[in-house]
Amino acid sequence: MEKKYEAAQGPDGYPPQNPPPTYGQQQPGYGPPQGYGQPQPGYGQPQPGYGQPPPGYGPPQPGYGPPPGAGCQETVIVQPQMGTFVVQPVVRPPDYLILSIVSCFFCWPMAICALISSNSSRNASDTGDFELARQKGETAKKVAIGAIIFGIIIIIVIVVLRVVVFSTRTYHYYG
Repeated sequence: MEKKYEAAQGPDGYPPQNPPPTYGQQQPGYGPPQGYGQPQPGYGQPQPGYGQPPPGYGPPQPGYGPPPGAGCQETVIVQPQMGTFVVQPVVRPPDYLILSIVSCFFCWPMAICALISSNSSRNASDTGDFELARQKGETAKKVAIGAIIFGIIIIIVIVVLRVVVFSTRTYHYYG
């Protein structure tokens, strides 16, 4: 025969429990909480002045400077003052990429050289070498302008040749 242990049960089928303690109320089975500021056993006395603000600048501690009665002159040490420096932001030099792209419509072989130089200018500027970036940018500008001028000259020559060749040519119609 089995013997069952039956405990007192509440209306919900579980054993009755005490409500949780409210804030500040001591829990059953525990001792009073140790407060802050009370010395804990085994640690000795608290240090004096603990928790108080630190003292301000008082008289200098002994041991600094010449000993009293040494007959030394007082020396005043003047430290150099901080200078005022004007820091100007470094302006990124132009790479003339747009001009190089436009020059592709006039003379693309020269424009490719301008694009390469413009890209080198941009890369040098990204790495912080602004002098090299300026030089490469100037090269890109010169080559791009040269490509535009060369392209315009070629276009003028072609137009002139077309006009001259077609105007001097005689057409014979055999009828």
